[in-house]
Amino acid sequence: MANPQPDKFTRLSNEIMDAIAKAPLNGTQFRILMVVWRYTYGFNRKEAELSLSFLVQTIGVSMRNIRRELQALFDSNILVIVKEAGFNNPRQITFNKDYDTWNTHTGPDDPEGVNKRRPEGVNKRRRTGGQLAHQEIHSFKDNIKDNIYVVFTEWFNEIYGTKYKPKTYKDKINQRLKNYSLEQLKEACINMRASPYMMGQNDNKRVYATIEYITRNDTNVDKYLERNNGNGISQPDNEPAEKDWGAIPGAWSDDETDTSGPT
Repeated sequence: MANPQPDKFTRLSNEIMDAIAKAPLNGTQFRILMVVWRYTYGFNRKEAELSLSFLVQTIGVSMRNIRRELQALFDSNILVIVKEAGFNNPRQITFNKDYDTWNTHTGPDDPEGVNKRRPEGVNKRRRTGGQLAHQEIHSFKDNIKDNIYVVFTEWFNEIYGTKYKPKTYKDKINQRLKNYSLEQLKEACINMRASPYMMGQNDNKRVYATIEYITRNDTNVDKYLERNNGNGISQPDNEPAEKDWGAIPGAWSDDETDTSGPT
């Protein structure tokens, strides 16, 4: 059963919500905005690197639809490109909160605003607002649940500065999520990050705090869930021995075959 906590939220002003309610957005455009807000305001920042493939995985619609509706949001000035994509990095996107500059007005030359494009072959039979909202919300929830490993991986990369690809540890992450909530996994990762030994202050000068380690088994998750005793994080009696560590692929590189491990 879902159990959202009040201390885990994305701050968004009522004024912005009122402006969005009046904007002629379709379902996909609104869901793109939800993801953009989650990964910008949800992390207390103004912009985020959001690739097309990540939006496809998170929202659960086709690449063609994401590309088209994302471009519509750029054209309407609701979303703005901060930095174009590079060879190894996706483009940076920000939400334009100055709604007076949005190009969402309707008129003779733009009778339907940013929502005037209709995919080819779509049934034009009108659906009621209630039917559309129910279908969009149901689809959004299902896709977030199916792609929760993506959410966790992106969050891990954010706080650790790593570049893990979501599919690399999909099975391990989903296995841990059978026994732990997403918030519990995050808590374990935060506690692991507070260990100087795990973060490189050891004889080998190596970072052992990896997504592979924390998702390897339930024992590792339990170890770091129990680390916070209310008086701060204490150093454990026994950290993992060097012989227990194999090559860690894909952590600090986009190359899935990288076996150099973190340095």
